[in-house]
Amino acid sequence: MPDETGRNGARRAVYAPVAPPTSAPAYPWETLEVISRATVRAIGGLGTDALGLVGLANGLGQVLGRDSSAVFKRFCDPADVRAQPGLHFSLEEGSLELFVAIEPALADTVLAGLLRQAPGIAGADLLEHPAARGFLGRVGVEAGRNGAPPVELRFHDTPPSAVAPVWSVGLSATLVLDGKPYGVRAAIGRTRGAPSPSAAEFRRLSGIPLTLPLMGGACVARRQELAMLVPVDVLLPDGGFWLSSNLRGSLALAGEASTRAVFFEIVGERSAKLVGVDDLPVVEDATMSESHETEVEQAVAGAVLDAPVVVRIEVASVSMTAADFASLRPGAVIETDQRIGQLATLRVAGREVAMGELVNVEGQLGVRIRKLLGADPAT
Repeated sequence: MPDETGRNGARRAVYAPVAPPTSAPAYPWETLEVISRATVRAIGGLGTDALGLVGLANGLGQVLGRDSSAVFKRFCDPADVRAQPGLHFSLEEGSLELFVAIEPALADTVLAGLLRQAPGIAGADLLEHPAARGFLGRVGVEAGRNGAPPVELRFHDTPPSAVAPVWSVGLSATLVLDGKPYGVRAAIGRTRGAPSPSAAEFRRLSGIPLTLPLMGGACVARRQELAMLVPVDVLLPDGGFWLSSNLRGSLALAGEASTRAVFFEIVGERSAKLVGVDDLPVVEDATMSESHETEVEQAVAGAVLDAPVVVRIEVASVSMTAADFASLRPGAVIETDQRIGQLATLRVAGREVAMGELVNVEGQLGVRIRKLLGADPAT
């Protein structure tokens, strides 16, 4: 900080002007990969085992006796992948299909390596010849058997099924053989009518009894409102209930992170009929009773407390074995563990935060809090 001498000889500080801070550069949003919601749902439908097929690169290295690895690049349109020349495979008793489109240079490298010849023995139209596709298909089958974990693939010279896949994902990757990169694109599809990816999990659980909650509604609320809840407060979802005031309407069975659910129609005090699968409707702007408004206004506002969360309202539960859950089909009637609406539980991010009872607020259903669960002032 520079200074100068005043008239009386004392030094006084001279403040140099400070340049205003420059604004941070804008985040390059345009460089982010764009993924559609359909792709996200297809990934969940296919299951983690299907996407693990990229591990076939290790098996190919074992077959060729070369160092190999694969690097995932991005998701792409599976229809564009299938429009290219490539190889058809199936697994899981035909319920899962794999189509691999490889660049001609990679096909030539694989063929030349197995024949112990120098690359360049095949042209760009190699994959158009049935004999070459068959040879490369057998290489793919052996790569699956040598993969980690092993995968039992079946090669098909033509598409193994004329049925359109229920779930389908395209992906682009780089296969590296002895340090040289090659482009690979694949389309993975689960065919219509195939068992659900979770069916194997059901079979492993076998006769283990499970108790799962049934939702009667969901809404978005601010963390601040939830933090200030006390017994006798009323949560009013303002349309977030799927039940009428006489407890008729819909119940939903859904995983904590799922945006889709199995819906049931209430047909009795302790029974509901399976209707089908649909998106979970979530109504925003849930309100609390006005009796607590003054305390809410006095609470310390903060970014965390102001952040919205999804509140799931559970009004029943059902207990069956995993096998019984797996066998449910539209039209099936389930029996709940207690009368629907006898008890209401509020759940946020997988945690039960409060228990209460349903009340009628001028024709709309609400939840009167009777007990807070897991309350911790520090959180």
